[in-house]
Amino acid sequence: MFLKSLIKSLRGATAKNQKISSEREFYSAFNAMKSAVWIIDKDHRILKSNNAAQRLFNQTHSEIIGKKCWEIVHGTDLPVKECPLLKASQSLQQESMELKINDRWLEVVVDPILDSRGKLLKYVHITTDMTKNKLTSEKLERSRKLLDSAQHLAKTGGWEWNVEQQKMYWTKELYRLHGFEPSQFESGSVDHIKASLECYNVEDQHKALDAFHKCEKQGIPYELEFEFRRASGEKIWIRTAAEPVWKGDKIEKVIGNVIEITEFKLAKDTLFVQSERIKTLFNSISDAVFVHPLKLDGFAPFVEVNDIACKRYGYTYDELMNLSAPDITVKPDVNEHSKQNNREKLLEEGQLVFETFHIKNSGETFPVEINSNIFYQNEKPHILAVVRDITDRKITEKALRKSEQEFRNLFENHAAVKLIIDPHTGQIVAANRAAEDFYGWSRLTLTQMNINQINTKSIDEIKQLMENAKDQKRILFDFQHRLADGSIRDVEVFSSGVEMNGHNYLHSIIHDITEQKKAKTDMEELRIQNWHLKKKESLSRMASAIAHHFNNHLMAIMGNLELSLSLIERNESPLEHLKKSMQLAQKAAEVSGLMLTYLGKTTSGKMQMDISKVCSMIIPILRSSLPKHIVLKSNFPVQGPMVNGDLNQIQQLVTNLVANAAESYQEKGTVYISLKTVLATEIPQKYRFPVNWSPSHNEYACLEIADAGCGIEEQNIEKIFDPFFSTKATGRGLDLAVVLGIVQANNGVITVKSQWGEGSIFRFFSPVETKLNE
Repeated sequence: MFLKSLIKSLRGATAKNQKISSEREFYSAFNAMKSAVWIIDKDHRILKSNNAAQRLFNQTHSEIIGKKCWEIVHGTDLPVKECPLLKASQSLQQESMELKINDRWLEVVVDPILDSRGKLLKYVHITTDMTKNKLTSEKLERSRKLLDSAQHLAKTGGWEWNVEQQKMYWTKELYRLHGFEPSQFESGSVDHIKASLECYNVEDQHKALDAFHKCEKQGIPYELEFEFRRASGEKIWIRTAAEPVWKGDKIEKVIGNVIEITEFKLAKDTLFVQSERIKTLFNSISDAVFVHPLKLDGFAPFVEVNDIACKRYGYTYDELMNLSAPDITVKPDVNEHSKQNNREKLLEEGQLVFETFHIKNSGETFPVEINSNIFYQNEKPHILAVVRDITDRKITEKALRKSEQEFRNLFENHAAVKLIIDPHTGQIVAANRAAEDFYGWSRLTLTQMNINQINTKSIDEIKQLMENAKDQKRILFDFQHRLADGSIRDVEVFSSGVEMNGHNYLHSIIHDITEQKKAKTDMEELRIQNWHLKKKESLSRMASAIAHHFNNHLMAIMGNLELSLSLIERNESPLEHLKKSMQLAQKAAEVSGLMLTYLGKTTSGKMQMDISKVCSMIIPILRSSLPKHIVLKSNFPVQGPMVNGDLNQIQQLVTNLVANAAESYQEKGTVYISLKTVLATEIPQKYRFPVNWSPSHNEYACLEIADAGCGIEEQNIEKIFDPFFSTKATGRGLDLAVVLGIVQANNGVITVKSQWGEGSIFRFFSPVETKLNE
């Protein structure tokens, strides 16, 4: 209405007085409007603006006049798509649009002002803030959906009976409760009502109809409960209620609802049982429980307590019902607990845990932990306080503090160097006086250092070693530690886990073994020198054996050659004697070849190979060559490990070691051959050959040949690889010597473990080149 008046005023009046009056009325109404109103010329520039526009767009009158509407509304240099001003300039009709700017919804209405000939003069541009209306509309829509959902969730269906028209209306949920389809019956028809009544038991149909007619005729509301049968035959319980709607002195309508109360009925039937269970549970709690209303000032008497509270405090149930918290709490603490900020915190957070001392009826005091929780009964806040007797905990805490103090004293004053280390970061968190003396740094400096500043290994290497140690359940490590003066010391570190303040740390005890290690190295050098001295004796024996061996063959060769010469002088054939000479020379050459193998001087055709497959290939041949009373058992992985070696030499090594093991049995026995991968640190140092061998790889293939035969006397173990040495009557002389040569030629090492009368274990270790996935 105002828009039409506004447009009419803009078009002008014929009488001057009328014009002045109209302008006054126009500007008064113009500025009184709650919506932002602009008068815009044909070039889309704002000519006039009311006060509401200044408030809506937070700009002064002078900032608005002369600008185009989209510069104010949208803050753009060009009009937006679907701009109602541009559309109105084309249609010469009212145009509008809704838009959202930031968090505000605006409705823009543009009406063109035409002259008497229908030509465009100006525009009226009205912008209304619809945000509240939009939010209200959205809330109403949400409320409607929530109402529909609530009816469904509440299993409530509604109905309405028009008394005058005798027509019935049901909601969708009411159809669902009955198990009917909305299109199944004509609403309010005889069939509809009949089908509905048939859902009640016969004896209840009369009650339901009688209550309905009394409400329809006399205006008496009702609320009844019935057992109910859906169209599907499913039995449920319902509550049906109705009340009249009056129009003057006449009943216009009857409205009602039907609620499914099956769960309520079942709950009601089991309420007593559940109540008893709750009471049993309440009284079975091992902590005392007190319930009382919350007062912001002071304490209300208890309204409920459990059996353990009566037993623990020495009161009867009725006696406790006449007491409150101050009656069972030591006096100084009561004042602290009743402070306003504690009550406010309890109300705000819903829970408050604290410790105090309580008093029994006998006057005995004891420490307790109270867990107070807020709950509401009849919309009033109550406190449920679970009170735990912490006497034992306090004793334990006291003992723990004493234990920690004793540990600290032991740690501080112990003569051994000790560090406490964070295993995750390597940070040193504590050091004792002995550590201060050993490393040369103050304890303050040590506790600001990381272990990798002391240990010559990197933190990653240390962590890896610790992980490996964890898997192997090791606690002993050998490291080199750096002192404050720059010197390096060999140390033995014993590390074990210790828990402090809820965190896990490493408790490390450090022993300086620099001198011990030097002495060990010196002893090893002496052992090697001694071995070399023994080797001289062995070489002397070997030279004698070789000389004897070659002399025997040379004498036989020379004898055959002399016979050949005499036969030639007699014009007889020397062929047979020459053949014997050749055979003897070949045997001598074989001994030379074996000696070269022993010395590791043979030409080796090395290649990368799967040692498991190489050993598996020779097992059938070995079984067929062994005496019948010897059993050979093997255990190899399916694949790998991979080594770099000479295939024929590896098979020769296996053959010689298996034959040696078989000869250790006088009667029947079993030879065991197996293969696995080990770390270099796992290779035994005692009785390993060559004695000066040192590992070059991290992982090694371990080929093991074991027997339970006669074994080797300890004084002979270092001699068994000497050529021509044997304790057997049928000794082969060079078998084990060749094994040692093959070991050296393939960059490996062999170890011996044996005890006289209990058997022997030979282990050949070869560097792993590539580890295959099994």
